[in-house]
Amino acid sequence: MLVKDLKGRPCTLPTKPYLIDWNRAPSRPQQRVQNFLRPYWCRDIVLAEARIPHCLFRLDLFNVSQGIVVEVSPESTHGR
Repeated sequence: MLVKDLKGRPCTLPTKPYLIDWNRAPSRPQQRVQNFLRPYWCRDIVLAEARIPHCLFRLDLFNVSQGIVVEVSPESTHGR
């Protein structure tokens, strides 16, 4: 799949290694979000933990079919 990196350069992102497994997530908050989105996104191409090309950042959930990115940020990561 052709995407743009953070500098706007076109890059190829392989989709096969990042296809979502709806029953598995790296954290409980992300699993709750996946469970919520599954009925709406079950027929779409969804990637989980996909790396942004030429960068160390990852996208938690990326709906390729609709062009939507969801970043799951648990409350524990925010300073109080």
